[in-house]
Amino acid sequence: MRAKEPFTIFKRKTASGTSWAYRVYDEAGTRRQFAVGLPGTTSRTAVKAYLMGKYREGTLIPEAKEVRAAKAVTFGEFASGFFTKDSDFSRRRAATDRGAYSGNYLAAGDAAVREHFMPRWGRRKLSAITSGEIEAWVLESLEAQNEDGSLRWSSKTVRNYLGSLSTIFTEAVRLGLIPGNPCAGVVRPRKAPRIKKDSLRPHELAALFRESALETVWGATEGNHHGLARDAFFVLVATGCRIGEIRGLTGAAVHEGSIEVRASWSRLDGMKTTKSGRPRTVPIASKVQAVLGKLKALRGEGLLFTLDGITPVSERWLTKIWKAALENIGISPEEQKARALSPHATRVTYNTLQLAAGTAPEKLRAVVGHTSAELTERYTSFSTADLEDIRDVTEKMFQESE
Repeated sequence: MRAKEPFTIFKRKTASGTSWAYRVYDEAGTRRQFAVGLPGTTSRTAVKAYLMGKYREGTLIPEAKEVRAAKAVTFGEFASGFFTKDSDFSRRRAATDRGAYSGNYLAAGDAAVREHFMPRWGRRKLSAITSGEIEAWVLESLEAQNEDGSLRWSSKTVRNYLGSLSTIFTEAVRLGLIPGNPCAGVVRPRKAPRIKKDSLRPHELAALFRESALETVWGATEGNHHGLARDAFFVLVATGCRIGEIRGLTGAAVHEGSIEVRASWSRLDGMKTTKSGRPRTVPIASKVQAVLGKLKALRGEGLLFTLDGITPVSERWLTKIWKAALENIGISPEEQKARALSPHATRVTYNTLQLAAGTAPEKLRAVVGHTSAELTERYTSFSTADLEDIRDVTEKMFQESE
């Protein structure tokens, strides 16, 4: 018994004569009609053979014009400007309860697009990029070396690049431009073991912040403003604040015995909320009060750690001076790296010394702005009076530097 064709063919009249057409049912069960594209003089057998070829190719039902257009979109056309503040991707996120993406996140994604993705896939059709070639790129990136033989990118960096690429394809899937994300299932580089962040020892704190250290350790002179950097790190280590929070600290937030941490300064975003999104009160020791009082007398209610009164001193400048100060007290660059003594070490130091002195963990969370799944609202309800013991620990922290 001869198999029935999945279509029926017929001739129809046209202005120039006759041509072949066919009818076929789509996946929804709707009967649709299309032109074969062959003149009426073509034999029935030849028409059926032609259509059976299209059936085997899966092209018997032509794609809609918009579908064909979507498949023709190149990676470059879709990804250009993807990680910018004004892109549809960013604006959708900004309209949600989660809020806008940070400037740092968008800048990192945009750099990955321009420097890594565009040179490789910019001219390729979005729908033609495969999991295999993405995985090949990941493995190449992990093995890429600099001229001295060192790895060009860490596994963490490659993981972040892959995450940005996957985000682009996920959005393309959401918009119906491709059926699936080719990054799905691609091998993800293993996470490098984290270097445990160390805290500064009491004798190191004393060496950094004794009065005679201003010139010998911090290199302060009348015109280089290194004294301001020293003050910034003194406040950092004595409050447990993040460096962005100190850069965004204003005179209006300084009170007798405490500071209000309500904002943080980012190079790309400017003044923004704290990392947790919640303001908090931090008790301060008398020496910190004196330092901030001096700056407040100079700057008023505005930014305190600033040279022009408009923008804070840069994090890069602070970090450079911090590294030099540590080296000047005998902590070599190699030891700094091994102990992960970045400026964030001031926050680790504050936490370590407070816990070692017996400060209740829930009080410490409230002061430093840590959040966790177990943290409840009672951890954020301490009054300034409740936090006196934290101030006492901070007072003792610098006794050796006197």
